[in-house]
Amino acid sequence: MDRATINRITYIRAMRQFGVMLQPGKHINSGIGPRLNVGPGKTIHYLPPNKFVTQEMETVTIAGLNVTIIHIPGETTDQIAIWLSSQKILFAADDIYKAFPNLYAIRGSPNRDLLQWIESLDKMRHLRPEIVVPSHTRPIYGVDVIQNLLTNYRDAIQFVHDQTVRFMNQGMLPDDIIQKIQLPPNLAKHPYLQEFYGTVEWSVRGVFSGYLGWFNGDPINLNPLPRVERARHIVELAGGVQKALESAQIANKQGQYHWTLELASNILLVDNSQSDARYLKINALEQLAQTQTSFNGRNYYLTCALETNGEIEIMAPPKHVQNSVIRVMPIMFLLRSMTRLLNIERAADVRTTAVFDFDDIKEIYTIQIRNSIAEVTLADLIAITDGVDVRLTTTVDVFKEIAIGERSAVKAYAVGDITIEGGLISFIKFMNYFDKS
Repeated sequence: MDRATINRITYIRAMRQFGVMLQPGKHINSGIGPRLNVGPGKTIHYLPPNKFVTQEMETVTIAGLNVTIIHIPGETTDQIAIWLSSQKILFAADDIYKAFPNLYAIRGSPNRDLLQWIESLDKMRHLRPEIVVPSHTRPIYGVDVIQNLLTNYRDAIQFVHDQTVRFMNQGMLPDDIIQKIQLPPNLAKHPYLQEFYGTVEWSVRGVFSGYLGWFNGDPINLNPLPRVERARHIVELAGGVQKALESAQIANKQGQYHWTLELASNILLVDNSQSDARYLKINALEQLAQTQTSFNGRNYYLTCALETNGEIEIMAPPKHVQNSVIRVMPIMFLLRSMTRLLNIERAADVRTTAVFDFDDIKEIYTIQIRNSIAEVTLADLIAITDGVDVRLTTTVDVFKEIAIGERSAVKAYAVGDITIEGGLISFIKFMNYFDKS
């Protein structure tokens, strides 16, 4: 549920990565599957777990079948494999598929621990399965074939990790390291290591930032100029908008599409009305898309071209998607998500506390706004009076209905589904310190 913290921006970037908004003629596939089917008529839902596994490896009986659940952190930390020992079948989750692994996802994701990923693949090798069923792409058959594949796959990940770290320790920066690292020929030609999904370059950058964070060590980037100010200087250096535009046109004719994209983008930051610069930016994005082996990269470029041209606008997740998640979200997660919606322009210099008493689950929470932050606390099940400005008593379901807009707080108050100490106006005032999701 931590991903809900940044669900809006990761949703937008995922729509670009998977090419969801692209028409069939431009969308070829989504890297490890034909298409990510989201949109009108489609449902995204959170199904909370009803059984928990606490061991690294645990055997359970499901529908009369003994299965071993194995923790295999890799593409995400919560990956689990299902091992049917009697049939020698391994369901390998997302830790292996027929493409170079997505060691960093351009939609944005927490750092992926490559050493853990390698260790998980070694766990699979130790089992010596006869059939491996990935979550994406086709099953793999034969002990020898699988052992060879798992070995090469983990070796490719280790190669990228180790060599990136090697060059990092030599003081090299990401832009320089990616010029140094290519898979060895025997790995580069392996059918399961083609860069259709992840890429070596993105992986190198992911390893670097995973160990050292956003600052690459170059003092130029310690306190960089704001984007618009930097763009203004670049345009001035070129001799003004018209000269910069001429340089971008020359770069475009010469097939220097990265430089075209950078120049055109800087011109638009200085003067967004420059239609010629917008055309050059769109063309550069489309041309760069054609150079990509990774469909993630291709989709991202093409989607950004459509956005730049004003043909599409990717908004937050559809309301029905957000609502379906909120309905099953633990109330603590919902309240904590509110802290990221605090509007500091409205809440500046505000110090106030609200109590949320959910009498159906016998849990009481406080939200205190102070110093332009909101703190959520699970309170003791006793009366809270000191420093409280408003106290709401209701059920979890009623509060969620208000949160997703199915009911208004005023109507719920009028029929007695919520009670408020401190007055309805005070509650509405408190909630107005937060942006609508």
